[in-house]
Amino acid sequence: MSKIPEEFWTDPQPQPQPDPEPDSAHRCLTCDYLPCHWNRLPCVDCDGYTAWVQRTDIKILKFINGFKPAVELFTHGYCYWFAVILQERFSGVIMYNEVDNHFALLVDNRLYDATGGIPAVGFTAWSVYQTAEPLNAWRVRRDCVYK
Repeated sequence: MSKIPEEFWTDPQPQPQPDPEPDSAHRCLTCDYLPCHWNRLPCVDCDGYTAWVQRTDIKILKFINGFKPAVELFTHGYCYWFAVILQERFSGVIMYNEVDNHFALLVDNRLYDATGGIPAVGFTAWSVYQTAEPLNAWRVRRDCVYK
């Protein structure tokens, strides 16, 4: 009968773990490049500037980047459906801007559409808007959402 090697019974040496993903990083606001330099310095790839963004931002912006070929579609009539896609993936609140007739998703007090992060000026939660302006909301659903 053969003897079982002793290393079989001993615990393996602990392997070094990779560094965890950073909680935040600098990202160019123009070309979406993730550079390694300080806030508000020129981007190395374009004429844009970097801004400090949280990890949630990075995940959402990377996801949105995958839709770059469809930006034209999602910024001309299908913004509601892009907000629904983002909501399914990241949770959040669908917001509506009556002046621009535009939908976006609010996640962690930041607003996103197919172009990336956008200013949260003039937006109202879609559920609130539907309650406050039912006739206008019906028209938006008819003319924009279900067109």
